[in-house]
Amino acid sequence: MGALVVILLALTVQLTFTNTRQLQDHNRGVLHSREVMDTLTNLLSLVKDAETGQRGYLVTGERPYLEPYNAAIGAIDGEVARLAQLTADNAHHQAQLPRIAKRVAVRLKLLDENISVRRDRGIEAARRVMLNDSGKKEMDALRADIASMMQEESSLLDARTKRAERSYRVAIVTGLVSGALALIGTLAFILVLQYHMRERARAAAIQFEQRELLRITLASIGDAIITTDTRGRVNYLNAIAEALTGWTHRDAHGRPLETVFNIVDEKTGERMENPALKALRSGVPARLANHTVLIARDGGRHPIDDSASPIRDERGTIVGCVLVFRDVTERRITEEKLRQSEEMLRQRVDELAEADRRKDEFLATLAHELRNPLGPLSNALAILKVAGDDEQLMQKTRELMERQLGQMVRLIDDLLDVSRISRGKIDLRLARLDLAAIIQLALEICQPLAEKAAHRLEIDLPAEPIHVHADSVRLAQVFCNLLNNAFKFTPREGHIRLRAVRDGGDVIVSIKDNGIGIPSHHLSSIFEMFTQLDRTLEQAQGGLGIGLTLVQRLVDMHGGTVTAHSDGPGKGAEFIVRLPLADERAAAQPENNANAASGSAQPPGRQRVLVVDDNQDSANSLSTLLRLAGNEVETAHDGLRAVEVAERFRPEMILLDIGLPGLNGYNVARRIRELPFGKETLLVALTGWGQEEDRRKSREAGFDKHLIKPVDYNVLMELLGSVRGPS
Repeated sequence: MGALVVILLALTVQLTFTNTRQLQDHNRGVLHSREVMDTLTNLLSLVKDAETGQRGYLVTGERPYLEPYNAAIGAIDGEVARLAQLTADNAHHQAQLPRIAKRVAVRLKLLDENISVRRDRGIEAARRVMLNDSGKKEMDALRADIASMMQEESSLLDARTKRAERSYRVAIVTGLVSGALALIGTLAFILVLQYHMRERARAAAIQFEQRELLRITLASIGDAIITTDTRGRVNYLNAIAEALTGWTHRDAHGRPLETVFNIVDEKTGERMENPALKALRSGVPARLANHTVLIARDGGRHPIDDSASPIRDERGTIVGCVLVFRDVTERRITEEKLRQSEEMLRQRVDELAEADRRKDEFLATLAHELRNPLGPLSNALAILKVAGDDEQLMQKTRELMERQLGQMVRLIDDLLDVSRISRGKIDLRLARLDLAAIIQLALEICQPLAEKAAHRLEIDLPAEPIHVHADSVRLAQVFCNLLNNAFKFTPREGHIRLRAVRDGGDVIVSIKDNGIGIPSHHLSSIFEMFTQLDRTLEQAQGGLGIGLTLVQRLVDMHGGTVTAHSDGPGKGAEFIVRLPLADERAAAQPENNANAASGSAQPPGRQRVLVVDDNQDSANSLSTLLRLAGNEVETAHDGLRAVEVAERFRPEMILLDIGLPGLNGYNVARRIRELPFGKETLLVALTGWGQEEDRRKSREAGFDKHLIKPVDYNVLMELLGSVRGPS
């Protein structure tokens, strides 16, 4: 009996062992089926992730949206290989696997082609490709194949589960039978084994749920991700989080989140509260404040935007936290560029508005200033009609007309000078000059304005000569403009002081007045073109707002500088010109006599002069002036008539307008030069156009001189004097 018991016990133990091993095998089969199903689910999810990333890139065109796509591409091959390994013992699965792998490859190729179309041909081409349902068909077929394998594996899972349950019941029965015969230890072993198997099944179920939850969470986010446990210790980093933090998953695992995810305030540099820890405490999602910077492990700095949410299980218990963040460096750069562009645009709009306002003010002022002389000229003509024999009245009237005409010529000359200097079309006739002589010339030009306003003008020049390398006319123009400004903007009986002193290798000339002064906000723009101060006195005195611009550019051409100073309205102004001294060691050069009076030209002897101008008043008035000077004069008012009169009259000098009807002045000049007497005739172009290009055309047409209207009487007499006498 004892032997039988031993044999029965041995048989029972053997049977129990066999049933237990079968139960383990069946449980492993269950776990194996679940792993196959997990792998199939992960493979399909990765393809979906690739589709999601591709779709985000097609819509936005921004490469960061390809991160989910790239991550999925990198993981798909591994999942396919794992699936092949898991199904190695299943011939039917092995037969289906190549078709699934092929469909995955085809779908990924289509996604890659869509990305290439979006990158190379734009969103419209990509949209047309997306409307083609070929990708959807492939995806549907892939889902169907995976669903087929899932269904088959599910059937296997059911069968294996039933076998496991059946083995379990057999093991229980065997245990009960063996319990009657076996020792208490055998029963304890079975109970322990039963408990162990239940725990393994429960652990496998929990593990599956957690993996599924993590997979869904990660699949829904395409940014950097860090997950923690309930104590705030890192248990996962994705590839993007590793790149930004500088920590690998292996190094970061188990470390406090503050160590791996080190964030500071961008402006203050102070450490900021971690949103993941805040979410763990509060149980609700939390976001970072603006201007947050992530300090990487290597010290690199990344502006980021992020949020954190607690992870809950199926019972609602917090089991950890997920932190999602992204590098916003490019967005910050774009925002800063946009802000700078908007600021530049605002400044440009303001500048254009200011330029437009100045242009309008300048045109209005120009019209006003050009009309001003017309009134006195019109009045003077009326006076001449009724003056009779009153020689004194006629003399005053003539002087008035000369002054007003000179004012108009000066306005036009200033405009032309600024234009020529701006285009580099003006040349300085430089010579070694005495500065005192140049200042004296400027004083003679503008002295009448000072006397008219009863100003007290104080001149303080060094006793010894001060030599500069300059153009006497242009430098005198500089000082004359500055003095005129002082005279205009200083009330009657004011005080103006001109002072020159040596300063090393320079000379400083200052012109200071006790006039109305300059507001501080205008000092920086006082030399800009068309700058006009809103001052009653200025409007009364007139001006185009280009005088100081002309001064600055002429001083620059002389290698000097000019600056303006004022303590504010009512406190006067001072303009300081700094010029380099001429080299004292240089050989003495003849100095221009800057203040020598030219004297009035004397009428030459009797000459034959032809005046050609389609403006009859201009032609007739000039003819009258020439006849009064003792010359024989003929006139013509068109080009063809001018050639005819010239052949008959044979003039020694022809004053020829360029813009003529029938035949322009250039062609008239060429025809006259072809006539026998024409080679010796003095041809003078008389025109309102005085640019260098106009002068070049005159020379090429055969003109000897090029004069700008109105012609100065003295210049005209000098030209007549240069003509040889009558044959």
